[in-house]
Amino acid sequence: MRILFLALDVDLRLNRGDAVHTRAIASSWARAGHRVHLVVGTDGNPGKIPGVEISVRPVRGDLPILACVNEIMRLFQPDIVYERRFSPKISMAVSMLTGTPFAVEYNGIVDEEAAMQGRPLPNTWIGHLKTAVRVRMLRRASAVVTVTQGLGEIVIQRYGVDPERVFIAENGVDPELFQPLDRAESRFLLDLSPGPLICYVGNLVGWQGLETLLNAMTALPKEVRLILVGDGPSRHYLAHMVERIGLSEQVQFVGTVPHEQVPRYIASADVCVASFSSERNLKSGVSALKVMEYLACGRPIVVTAIPGATEIVETYGCGLVVRPEDPNAFSAALGQVIHRPIFLEAALRASEFVRKERSWDRTAGILLGVFENLV
Repeated sequence: MRILFLALDVDLRLNRGDAVHTRAIASSWARAGHRVHLVVGTDGNPGKIPGVEISVRPVRGDLPILACVNEIMRLFQPDIVYERRFSPKISMAVSMLTGTPFAVEYNGIVDEEAAMQGRPLPNTWIGHLKTAVRVRMLRRASAVVTVTQGLGEIVIQRYGVDPERVFIAENGVDPELFQPLDRAESRFLLDLSPGPLICYVGNLVGWQGLETLLNAMTALPKEVRLILVGDGPSRHYLAHMVERIGLSEQVQFVGTVPHEQVPRYIASADVCVASFSSERNLKSGVSALKVMEYLACGRPIVVTAIPGATEIVETYGCGLVVRPEDPNAFSAALGQVIHRPIFLEAALRASEFVRKERSWDRTAGILLGVFENLV
């Protein structure tokens, strides 16, 4: 099969979740013997993915981007166009021009995410018109793929997409990269000092509930430290909060690190965290890369009670689940997980399941099944 994969807003040079997702899926399709042409939004050299052809879209302007993608369509002759974007105007346009079916990946409630980042969508007739156009594009897609059941229900109920054209393909994990590693060795390699250590990996954005996590840290003993691996629009605010509540000696902002180093940071921790907020997440649920990566590395976790984050934790007993926006409960759970070896033993058992049953190859295979039906 020939797959044209449009990830027009993704910068492959960054080690963010969208870039990890895009690389993993494209790579898996190529290993399975399919021809893949990936179009990304990187301004510069995006790097290489074995077996995948990569193009970079024009910097700006829908018409230049459409012309670029249309030329790739002419040369590549794909069987399917798959666009990772909530507003799939480019894939719909080339589909209308060529008759090639297009599918869309919908992985977040865009209006709520924008509002939580201080960029609310305009409540004007232009804003409403854009929303109406997006709805029509989603309804025209041959398939809409979401990463959680909750998002699938939103697509059906809010946007009126035919349920028979909505499919769920959860995020996965790289089982070769993310696996249990020695904690002492990992701390030595990363120059991390001894003592109880908590690790968070991911974007620093509002819906990750990091204010709850920082407030929970104030109730823990001073020797307990937290490392935040990643970056995002909330970093400045969170750094200021750390100073304001007196956590400067306990909290370290690691920033963005190469993806291959992330397992070392996870392995260094006594417990890993996912403090998702109820806003945005309760309705949609989550299919969080971080949760899969934590468990693949065999680390116990504390998560908030959000659909998609709690099921494996509760099934394997590899951590604790607490209410969102409850720093006291989160702090108490962290203390328990740090000091009770039973959670680590359960996390190592969960690692076997996650690396076998929740790999990126499995996710890519679900998508291929959708594409084969469409083609």
